[in-house]
Amino acid sequence: MQVSQTTFILYALIFLLVGGAMGSWLTRLIMRYPFGRNPLTGKDSYVGRKAVVVGKKPGFLRVSINSQVWNAECADMDSVGIGDTVTVTEMENLTLKVEKKVLPENAAQIDAKLKGPSS
Repeated sequence: MQVSQTTFILYALIFLLVGGAMGSWLTRLIMRYPFGRNPLTGKDSYVGRKAVVVGKKPGFLRVSINSQVWNAECADMDSVGIGDTVTVTEMENLTLKVEKKVLPENAAQIDAKLKGPSS
């Protein structure tokens, strides 16, 4: 069976158009829903990130993430001071909920051992 040149070109164009459309759709799907990664935008992208306390007022903290300053609340406000690093646990409205990780008492000794002898 012989296929004319016009039929072959027509089938090739249809194949390329359908394949290109499916490839574009699949690429867009993968770009929109990055599997196995944290969210890139939105309030879920802040959960689990580190923030630095830049201010403290009665009832709330001011923390900085990526040069943006946010209001934050902490369950133990007395243990947090300016310059401390806190971890974002959730976001409610436009207020971050943060917690300070307490280091063990011998953290300075462990840190010194990891750095090695100072010269």
